[in-house]
Amino acid sequence: MLKRQPAANRQIITITDGEPTAHVEGRDVLLIYPPSPKTANITLAEAKRCANEGIHLSSFALIEDYFYLDLVNFVSRWPP
Repeated sequence: MLKRQPAANRQIITITDGEPTAHVEGRDVLLIYPPSPKTANITLAEAKRCANEGIHLSSFALIEDYFYLDLVNFVSRWPP
């Protein structure tokens, strides 16, 4: 949707727990927990496609417990 917008400042803001747990296949949304490698790869590919099209991406990981700090590693892996 953003690719078609003529605005100079296109951006996506994501508030996350640090892990992708859903992706779209065809017309279906697949919710998968624990996260699957397929969902992670699809999410990273979409982030890369947006960046290549000039769409700015911002991610905020909301984690209170250091036990879950490893969840932030997914966000830290971008760009691939």
